[in-house]
Amino acid sequence: MPAEIAPPSSLPYHQKLSTLLEENEVELWNWFSGDTFTSEAYEAQRLYLLKNSYRLEDESHAKLYKQARQVAARLGIELPVTLYQAMNSDLRNAGLIFQPDEVHILFSGDLFSTLSETELDFILGHEMAHHLHNTRQNSRYGTADRLLDWICGEPGSVAAHSHSFRLSRLYQEIFSDRVGLYASQNLEASICALVRVTSGLVDVSAKAYLKQADEALAASVKDGVQLGSESWSHPETFIRARALADWDTDPDTATEKLIALVEGSQTLEQLDLLGQKKLSELTQNLISVFLQYPWRDKETLVAHAQGFFVDIEGIIKKPTPPESEVIKAVKMLPKSMKEFFAYVLLDFATVDSDLEDRPLIEATHFADRLDMTDIFNAALKQDLKLSKNNISTLRKTDSFLEAAE
Repeated sequence: MPAEIAPPSSLPYHQKLSTLLEENEVELWNWFSGDTFTSEAYEAQRLYLLKNSYRLEDESHAKLYKQARQVAARLGIELPVTLYQAMNSDLRNAGLIFQPDEVHILFSGDLFSTLSETELDFILGHEMAHHLHNTRQNSRYGTADRLLDWICGEPGSVAAHSHSFRLSRLYQEIFSDRVGLYASQNLEASICALVRVTSGLVDVSAKAYLKQADEALAASVKDGVQLGSESWSHPETFIRARALADWDTDPDTATEKLIALVEGSQTLEQLDLLGQKKLSELTQNLISVFLQYPWRDKETLVAHAQGFFVDIEGIIKKPTPPESEVIKAVKMLPKSMKEFFAYVLLDFATVDSDLEDRPLIEATHFADRLDMTDIFNAALKQDLKLSKNNISTLRKTDSFLEAAE
């Protein structure tokens, strides 16, 4: 168990996403961060609890409330805690019904008779973590989620908004699991609680399930890349168990591993807002590097670059980013994104016929350095109808830049 003196930090994904939305959606951000906008929603949630659950009273459930308050104190939450049992539901579950100044947790099924005290600590910690998520950093993470939820229902939304909202929810569950583990101080009990709640089983072995989780992860690899979660709101239990075990073993590397576990390898069609921003910056850097060649000021190529970025003319006159950094970043991309960059290079290599084959020769050598030889060859064959001999001739011709170096 990580030797944390405070509850786990929020995840980098939420930090970056909230910053991006605050910078790019200023008016919406200010609107959604206002308390008046959400007050009616909070009242509706409170009414839902009163109508559809049984409120557990402190006097008749003193032991449970004592445990809940101890977990809240450990998490630094100094708010009233109220617990409820759902009506007409046999499904084991627990959920936070968010209120800014109170903690309301709704239980369903036979959780209290099924979970050990330590396992219940995990569940309580997990649900209270959702309150932490919504209120930390002046409620910026909760604001980001509400804003994205609203955008996703609007006609002008794009797929990246939905992908961002989905990933935010998945990562929130991972964060909440970490807080649950922090509350229980017991990895085995935490994993058993996860499995018991999601499977309905009573007899559970954390060690056996971790072994099964690793087998599932090993089988969830395609072309050497982890597939990631296929869920919309909660990562699959085997992913959550492995993520918990990673964080318990080595918190310093666990967060890096989360990207492969949760997101897997994103395609162009699956990019979220942060992925789009990253790809846009890398595209800009790749164009800037390619335009360092003798045709740097060629009007045709600069005009073509402005089709990607309106302000590219000013950007390419600045010092270009180190080619080694661009190469390293592109090498790490999945195949679908390398195919995108192959066609970006091909566009610039063929846009000005006055330059003859020189840009195409340089693009071919550049693609080799990007570990995109096969992908670029395929683009040359498909778009330019070049033969193997034609492509071989391009590759055998010395690169202008490499010769200059």
